[in-house]
Amino acid sequence: MERRSRRSPNPSVALGYYLESLAAQHAWTAAALADDDGLLLGGASRHIDLEAVAAVAPLVAREASATAPDGFLGLVTRGQPLSVWSVDVQGGRMHLAAVGPTVEPTAEAERAISRILAERAA
Repeated sequence: MERRSRRSPNPSVALGYYLESLAAQHAWTAAALADDDGLLLGGASRHIDLEAVAAVAPLVAREASATAPDGFLGLVTRGQPLSVWSVDVQGGRMHLAAVGPTVEPTAEAERAISRILAERAA
């Protein structure tokens, strides 16, 4: 049974659709996928600067899995918690960042992101 209601043959658009769905499923205000240099690969947001979230994601991933929304991070997340999970994709480290409730994504999220990015590389 097909679970996706929206799909795209364009991997960048497909990644955006997937992250939008993941954000809705977990009640996140924003979800961003960043590479290990903090560059935004894709995301979905309601009034959060995804470039800024992606830029801090690798730093937060190295420090802790969830960070309190104070100081600079509070500005980036508009006072909401930021959680970051490192995922291995095609032999490289990526960072899935979520603004909002700390609800860890399932292993299926890593597989889906890997599949979408594999299509991007092809």
